[in-house]
Amino acid sequence: MITLAPDKITKRHRELDAYVYVRQSTLKQVQQNQESRHNQYALVQRAIDLGWVPERIHLIDCDLGQSGQDSQRPGFQNLVAAVSLGKVGLILAYEASRLACNNTDWYTLLDLATVVGVLIADTEGIYDPRDYNDRLLLGLRGLLSEAELYTLRLRMDAGRRRQVEQGRYQQHVPTGLVRLEDGRVSKTPDLQVQRTIELVFARFATLGSWKIGPTEPAR
Repeated sequence: MITLAPDKITKRHRELDAYVYVRQSTLKQVQQNQESRHNQYALVQRAIDLGWVPERIHLIDCDLGQSGQDSQRPGFQNLVAAVSLGKVGLILAYEASRLACNNTDWYTLLDLATVVGVLIADTEGIYDPRDYNDRLLLGLRGLLSEAELYTLRLRMDAGRRRQVEQGRYQQHVPTGLVRLEDGRVSKTPDLQVQRTIELVFARFATLGSWKIGPTEPAR
């Protein structure tokens, strides 16, 4: 539960906007871990409990299913832009250190929050990056989060190598293909998907580009 920390939240903070950032790293998490997403959306009510009126609370969830390593996350970019423009008084995330999964983005956000005076909150508490102890804690949590992801990738790579050595590894097939029970790869039975992919290849053969013109919508 978020600590109220009334000494950190000022009238100036509440006169600015609160941004709730919702993210899960993969589409599989989005589909299977719905409880986590529900808990993140509940942070909107947390912002209300902390004194923000609903009209000043913005929910950013367009990065659901986007990896933290993806530099094209529009939601995170919009959040950073709002902070740099001085519009934000509070950022809420289920885990503050997971706002950005690499230290470059994380410290960029911390630096901006320090300059303009933005509070950062998660389920553990509320932090003021201008406070030395809070900034130190946030920095350490960012380092630990990145180290955790690095260790997880090492374990996944090791597991993949073992599967390859044992002849059990099955690579994910591209869109439009499916793997049958006997291990063979075949076209998807979805005829609409088949026709769309065939159209893309046909247009590429004709134009040398995969892009379809505005007057030639995919069918």
